[in-house]
Amino acid sequence: MNDILKILVVDNDAGFLKSVTDFKTSAKISTANNFSECIALTKATCFDILVLNIDLNGDCEFEVCEQVKKQSPSTDIILISASSDEDTIVNGYKAGATDYLTKPIRIEELKEKIILVSSFQNKLTDSEKKLHDLEEANINANQVAMSAMTDSSQLGRVLEFMDNNINCCKVEEVATSLVSTCEALGLQTTIFIQTDLEKAVRSSGGEIRPIEVLLIEKVRNQNRIIDFNQRTIFSDKKVSILVKNMPIDNPVEYGRFKDSIMTLACGANSRVKAITNEQLLIASRDSVTNALAVIEENINKQSSLATSVMSDFMIDMESTILVLGLSEEQEEYILSLIDNHLKGVVKIVESAATTQTLLKSALKQLH
Repeated sequence: MNDILKILVVDNDAGFLKSVTDFKTSAKISTANNFSECIALTKATCFDILVLNIDLNGDCEFEVCEQVKKQSPSTDIILISASSDEDTIVNGYKAGATDYLTKPIRIEELKEKIILVSSFQNKLTDSEKKLHDLEEANINANQVAMSAMTDSSQLGRVLEFMDNNINCCKVEEVATSLVSTCEALGLQTTIFIQTDLEKAVRSSGGEIRPIEVLLIEKVRNQNRIIDFNQRTIFSDKKVSILVKNMPIDNPVEYGRFKDSIMTLACGANSRVKAITNEQLLIASRDSVTNALAVIEENINKQSSLATSVMSDFMIDMESTILVLGLSEEQEEYILSLIDNHLKGVVKIVESAATTQTLLKSALKQLH
């Protein structure tokens, strides 16, 4: 990749184009007002990033994407549209888009997207870039290897995943294990796991295209298996697997992979569910532990306070009896009443001590 990033922005809004060209960046930015100019420029120059407004006049916006990707598979495409409907996003993804922005957009937002997309390119080594280009150009070198796989070898990979899956303690570990297993099967994937507590996204090679995440979030709850040409999304509740190079030209192999990947998704979902339950139990245990600790502290304070109050009360009563000049019988009667009530207080304090012992035992068991 060249040191200077080459960007082409296609839009018919002159003000928008001027704002883009005013970016404080070392990138070389070119502009076009329509699809025809876009095609002409991309034929002459291999751009690193194409920012394309698909709302321009004409109905060939996705054909433009496909043509650009055919001419230059390494070009990343950021689509801009006023529409956020699922079909538009799906069509953009099929055409090879890397990201998708919905109008109205802020210039700074677009700049952040360009930086993000360019960071994907910078992470690729020359060999990885070549593989990336081959994939985007629909040259599926891995299909030769995949066609030689037998049902038993795929089953072995699935069983190996299930065995290792049991030892996963975190959701992101499940996602990483899925990517590794799919790579061993010769499949390029993006893994998406969403629970009530967290989200994990992993992808073959480490580069995650934002439009893939957006697409999965849009369609994951519709059907368990959704096809987009050679791409297929497998979903089982909390787990979704986007396979980017399904062998659509080989129906037999395609069917084998469908069974295997769906099994992987189900197994991963079961483990994710177990991990989530464990996390909830730990959170509940910590909450109960904290509550019991507070109760124990309050019992200690109340016991100490009751003892202090009764001690002060006895001292005050003894002094008061002396001042009142009561007869011996009157003093004995009053002291007898006080003694009876003190015994009741002592029982309460002793009961609190028993409760405290039980609380300590409960806290010990929780840990």
